[in-house]
Amino acid sequence: GDWSSDVCSSDLLASLIRTDEYAGCYVPRFIDRDPSRPLSLHSFGIAFDLNTATNQLGTAGDMDPRIVAIFQRWGFAWGGNWTTRPDPMHFELYALESTR
Repeated sequence: GDWSSDVCSSDLLASLIRTDEYAGCYVPRFIDRDPSRPLSLHSFGIAFDLNTATNQLGTAGDMDPRIVAIFQRWGFAWGGNWTTRPDPMHFELYALESTR
């Protein structure tokens, strides 16, 4: 993709993300805060949580599909697609996409 062609997308994201419901990116911890599990991708700053109040773990949430589409286009996986336990607030880097 070409990031310069996503200027409209960045404006759209800014209008859809509730900044008072941002749960951070860099949070060094184990998955589910359980030391028997691997480190969370939040530990490396490559995962973040958005619009947390209405997108709780284990629910379908109400994440706007346009937010999901934009982040997926740039190599992020969305936790709302997880079938065993959805996490609709969660995005994590899955693949590095070229910006050229």
